[in-house]
Amino acid sequence: MSPRLSVFLPVVRRWWALLLVGGVVAGIAGYAFVSQQKPSYEAKVELLVGPINTNFDTLKASGQLAQSYAQLASSGKVLQATISQLKLPLSTTQLDSHVRTTANAVTRVLSIRVQDDNPQLATKIANSLASNLATLATAGTVSPAAGQLRVIDPADTATRIRAKTGIIVAIAVLFGMFATLIGVLLVEYLSGRVRSEEELAEVAQVACLGVVEGLRRRSPEGALLVETEPESPSAA
Repeated sequence: MSPRLSVFLPVVRRWWALLLVGGVVAGIAGYAFVSQQKPSYEAKVELLVGPINTNFDTLKASGQLAQSYAQLASSGKVLQATISQLKLPLSTTQLDSHVRTTANAVTRVLSIRVQDDNPQLATKIANSLASNLATLATAGTVSPAAGQLRVIDPADTATRIRAKTGIIVAIAVLFGMFATLIGVLLVEYLSGRVRSEEELAEVAQVACLGVVEGLRRRSPEGALLVETEPESPSAA
């Protein structure tokens, strides 16, 4: 057995019930925390960069522009235009924290995702961002064919984001058991009690020849067990 395991296993065997209680309590606390969180919703808009059918060079240029447009979707100019259009009580930095954009250079599809605890507002923001991005892209593009940007799948309704309750509770349980184990190890370290033959041999600096089992109470000071309880199993 590994030396490290030989230290931890006896502690775990003595305190397993407390470790279990610590994990259960932490799991309940984690579940309560998740349950009290407000539901979050996500609205998604998909846009196509470039024409549907065209020559290879235009398709390649459109794929390269898709990544640029993804960055542009969360730029200050597009965010500010959306804030002004919807009269949002948010700064560009606050709105940016709700927005996530991805782009695929092969399919040339750009996705704008907006998360908010208000599903209607998330839908409005996503559609507004897509509209303002398309306007900005059309005005600033050098190649009208490759830089064409159109909405192919607007946000109609926002979907609720399911919290990963099981994962969060499992992490809480493990954290609770680990924290309890740390506390138990601290108690064991500060305690002066001898709990095993190995600990006795280490403290006494002599070999342990045997253990008398069955002791339930201490004998009077200075008295021997064989004298006070000569008929007991322990005396034998």
